[in-house]
Amino acid sequence: MTRLSFEIKFKSPNALTHGSIPVEVRRPNLTLAATGLTSETIELEPGSYYVTARLPAGQELYGQVEVQEGLPNKALLRPDIEDESPHEWQASQHYLVAQQMNVRAPKGMLEALGGEPVEAKLRCIEGNILKEDYLISEPENWYSNYGDNLADFAISGKDKIQFAQLLQPNWPALNMALPAFSPFRCRLVVIRQPDGRFTFDAHLENSAADMLLRYSQKGFQEQSALTAKALDAERLLVDKAKDPIAASVGAYSLLRFGMVEYMHDWTENLRNWFEWLPDGSAIRGEHYARLGQHREALPAFLELTERGLPLFSDGLSYAVDRLRVYSGLKDFFSDSNQQEQAQSLLETLQATAACTDFREPFTTFTGLVPHRPDNELIEEVVTVDDALDLAQVFI
Repeated sequence: MTRLSFEIKFKSPNALTHGSIPVEVRRPNLTLAATGLTSETIELEPGSYYVTARLPAGQELYGQVEVQEGLPNKALLRPDIEDESPHEWQASQHYLVAQQMNVRAPKGMLEALGGEPVEAKLRCIEGNILKEDYLISEPENWYSNYGDNLADFAISGKDKIQFAQLLQPNWPALNMALPAFSPFRCRLVVIRQPDGRFTFDAHLENSAADMLLRYSQKGFQEQSALTAKALDAERLLVDKAKDPIAASVGAYSLLRFGMVEYMHDWTENLRNWFEWLPDGSAIRGEHYARLGQHREALPAFLELTERGLPLFSDGLSYAVDRLRVYSGLKDFFSDSNQQEQAQSLLETLQATAACTDFREPFTTFTGLVPHRPDNELIEEVVTVDDALDLAQVFI
């Protein structure tokens, strides 16, 4: 037996900053020989092998290697030429969330825009939207890198929930949770599409957790399961004191794959140690529910009123589903006050969920007034003063 390592070759050096990509190693007859991550080595018998890896956005990497006994063995993986990022500046986004790079405007709007940037603006929302206790302001010192059609904002963590709000004419206002709390940062990437419209996406500071999140988002169950196992979603949860945001990704992954037995009491610690994190309550509530302890799950979900909207859309989905079931159970609540709290929270969360895109990993919903979500189109944004004009960035 000998060991095989991996190297990924992209045209752009900025393609991906994290090398832990799930790989499959197959024999010439295409039977599976081994699986693993590109950041690790795999033990194999000498011989010829084909190596493949699927990226979160769906592109595949390929390589062929002759493994020899007693020699350094490395498989070079490359995407097909047509799968390469068309521009260096968008390489990272291209391989993580490629579908956003090809979003088209509604019929007739492309001609109206002519490919020119729209009057788009970006605002920051800080606070608890569920309690209508929040401030809207212009982002300060957000972006650090930008190109002709992409701006990469570095978001510093604060002791409160943060959302980014994207405003552009003839589209609903779009609000997205930012997974950043002091001292944990995140990245917000704003992209100008070929039709002139803007889209945005966020990325975790923990690149391993971000990769796991993207595979889950795309529905690549095999890659998600392999990544979760190899990166050890349980370990991400165990290391919650180091990074509770990454711990939340680990916990949601364990819930997604039904691996409740690996969660232990760590979800209770995540809930108690980080009272600023709404997802700690949502995760603990769902964990209790999966164990059949529904009366213990309810108080955890009710904590969202004070903590705010979960950062991850899975948390919002779990809370709505469970509270809807509990509200329909006779004699479930300990008293009328608890029942009123549950009903009030459910109505508030359902209003947000109705305008939420659950395909996105971070809670993303529409509405110019965050505590009154809706799908109304914005006719004009030039009059919005407390916002960053994206024309100042994309010049």
